Amino acid sequence: MSVPDRRAQLEHAMTGERASFPAAEMEAEQPVPSIRHDERGIALVMALGFLVVISIVVFSAIDYSTANGRTSRYNVARQQVDALAQAGVNNAEAVLSNPSNNALTSTLLPSTTTTYDGGTVTWSGTLNASTSTWTITSTGHANNPSGAATVTRTLSATVLVTPNLTQPLNNQAWNYVYDWGTGNTCDMTLSQGVSVASPLYVDGNLCLQNTATITQGPLAVKGSVTLGQSAN
Repeated sequence: MSVPDRRAQLEHAMTGERASFPAAEMEAEQPVPSIRHDERGIALVMALGFLVVISIVVFSAIDYSTANGRTSRYNVARQQVDALAQAGVNNAEAVLSNPSNNALTSTLLPSTTTTYDGGTVTWSGTLNASTSTWTITSTGHANNPSGAATVTRTLSATVLVTPNLTQPLNNQAWNYVYDWGTGNTCDMTLSQGVSVASPLYVDGNLCLQNTATITQGPLAVKGSVTLGQSAN
């Protein structure tokens, strides 16, 4: 725009008259359309993205919590099955310690299943007669909280049978004086002033001479008994 033109505009402005401008200049001064009208959908996109992120976080937290719950229940089942297996070992040892049982009887610990709260246990024992040693095997079974295969645990224990002079005897044969000789007229001879006050078991023949006596039984003689005099 030239200087005369600008002077004319000022004059018209001071006199209150509307100035006329060339068409090209009017078009140049028209406002540019705003691009904000193209951003109207961005809020919806951001809201959807935020919703997706929140959903992922919530689902991850739920899955983590569920996994921890399963792990906790499985650990409880493991503790139960350990206790069941130990209970089976204790049961077998109680049978061996029972004074009314002979701990050296090989059939004393057959396979036995016992039911407890939370599961079952199967226990048994095998005797090594040459070493007087029992090998006890006990397997506990508990339900799996996840519904999968049953949770199991197997324990083994070794028990050595050792006699104790003060404990009740498993086998009363240990109370006897035993003579295993056979084939002679007197396989066992009690003479002079010998006095027997213990249970006596003689496989062959027994002879009492002089003042020998048996004051307390029981007495078991598989052969014959010869008394040297009436005092016997």
